[in-house]
Amino acid sequence: MVRVSPGMGKAEVVKALGKPNGVGGSANIEVLHYAEDIGWWRFQYYFVRLVDGKVESYGPESNRQRVTETDPPLKSVK
Repeated sequence: MVRVSPGMGKAEVVKALGKPNGVGGSANIEVLHYAEDIGWWRFQYYFVRLVDGKVESYGPESNRQRVTETDPPLKSVK
C-alpha cells in the first residue's frame, strides 16, 4: 500500500499492486479489493477507493465488512 497515493489513476494502482481480488462500485465510484496471504491460511485485506477514476482513499479493511461505494472508510487519506 505504500506504492499508492491519492490522485493516482486505476491503471497506476493496478501496475503498482497487481490485479485486484475483487472490484465493486457504481456510477463514478469504484472500489478495488486486495488480499495479501500472510501465511498459515491468514490474509490481510486492503481496499483502494477511486472517485472519478482517481484514488480518493485506501487502507486496510475487514473481510467481514468491506468498503463499498456507499460505505466509505471512516477516515479518508488525502
